[in-house]
Amino acid sequence: IFNTIASPRVLKSIAFRYRKFPQYDILTTLMGTGSSQIPVLMLGMLFNPTISGYYYLTQRIIQTPINIISGSVLEVFKEKASRSIRVTGTATSVYYKTLLMLATGSLFFGLLIYLLIDEIIVFTFGPTWSEAGLYAKILLPAMMLRFISNPLGVMIYIKEKQQINLYMNTVLFIAIIATFFIAKTPEHIIIGLSLSYSFIYLAQIFISYNLAKSGNTVL
Repeated sequence: IFNTIASPRVLKSIAFRYRKFPQYDILTTLMGTGSSQIPVLMLGMLFNPTISGYYYLTQRIIQTPINIISGSVLEVFKEKASRSIRVTGTATSVYYKTLLMLATGSLFFGLLIYLLIDEIIVFTFGPTWSEAGLYAKILLPAMMLRFISNPLGVMIYIKEKQQINLYMNTVLFIAIIATFFIAKTPEHIIIGLSLSYSFIYLAQIFISYNLAKSGNTVL
């Protein structure tokens, strides 16, 4: 068995089968990193480090719990969706149940953050950081959509459509750059960033739904 698995023919077949991972994921990661870092750098360059700090702080406050919770949901959803595709040919039922759970959680946490974010920031960092609460509220809709789209977006990898991630991250990167050319104030830039992220997360939800309905391809 070991010789069969380790044979050059099998290794070549495996490398070809999963060629999209290195082919697209490296560029996707670079685009994603650029999209997350450019706003912090540009806000500091165009305005001042304080504005950049407000943005960075709100990103960390909102994204940290989102990443922890959605990361756990992602692993469960990936396993259930993959099994469902192998057994039934689709992952529609699992997708619907996970979408409903995530949407409910997103609305609950979003409302909670909206009501408490000002007090949390002032209590934790002091009144000089109060403007960060406004940025957090502007970014909140995008972060709520991120909470939903992150786990469901694994459908792109289950169906081996990594090029879609590259396309979406490229569009996001371009939209973020365009925002800094179009908007003139920090608030307008934050609004533009929130709209850009929201569009991409909605697209990811829509695409992952259609992939969940389609035929067999499982990692």
